[in-house]
Amino acid sequence: MTTANGWTGDSAEALRREIVRRVTAVLAGAGIAARSTQCRLTNERGQLAVHFDLPTSVSPAVEQALAVRVLDAVRCEGRTYGPVHVTVHAAA
Repeated sequence: MTTANGWTGDSAEALRREIVRRVTAVLAGAGIAARSTQCRLTNERGQLAVHFDLPTSVSPAVEQALAVRVLDAVRCEGRTYGPVHVTVHAAA
């Protein structure tokens, strides 16, 4: 999985790596190789936003599973971000 980071700092990078680790099985279950995707963390008006760029569209169930894994990673990190927004972008 290619990773890009809109947040700065070691803690943001560690969170992004943990998110990638947690979503890899979800992506594999949807038939998507993790190496063909990108995970980006951005700061949108002071709130954490996680963006997944995927090579193909996925079902709403897969989108929800990705969001659950993101929230689990955030919860386990122990830092408070406020609302966390998860967006899945599929290639056209």
